[in-house]
Amino acid sequence: MVKRPDGVEYKRMIVADQGLGGRAVAVPLLSDAMAGKWTIDAYADPKGQAIGHAEFLLEDYVPERLDFALKTAKPTATPGEPIDVSLDARFLYGAPPPAST
Repeated sequence: MVKRPDGVEYKRMIVADQGLGGRAVAVPLLSDAMAGKWTIDAYADPKGQAIGHAEFLLEDYVPERLDFALKTAKPTATPGEPIDVSLDARFLYGAPPPAST
């Protein structure tokens, strides 16, 4: 049985033996699933106590997004010569990056 963070049952299923008594099941979650601590309990007898328990944390996550531009002083590079490169970067959301020194 899988329960949402608010304690409401999300899914209940019977999982068939997959050989030598082993069982595995995937539990797909919707893209707008509730964030928080989800729990999974396994039962040999649905009226008995759980024989296994697991928890997992589902959190909202949006990777950091950057916009950046590289600029060079020369349009072409010459082997063995250093190239001056400038980088202009900015976060597209959230707190601004720390000032460089």
